[in-house]
Amino acid sequence: MLPEKSIDIKENELLKIDPELLAILLKDKTTGKNILWATDNYLKYGFSYASEKEITIELITSRHGSIIKPRSV
Repeated sequence: MLPEKSIDIKENELLKIDPELLAILLKDKTTGKNILWATDNYLKYGFSYASEKEITIELITSRHGSIIKPRSV
């Protein structure tokens, strides 16, 4: 059996490669808007990170480029 590897998408790198792809990944196909944070775990970064707010490219890139982490298994 192969060892498990963690997979992490580097938002800043993806933004450099293809900003449109990052925008597509954030899109909620049901509502047509961006997906929501759906948790208050990121609220320490500001009101824009509240559970009912949409995740935008600006909120997960630049100095916050490593804010989203893969879940541990």
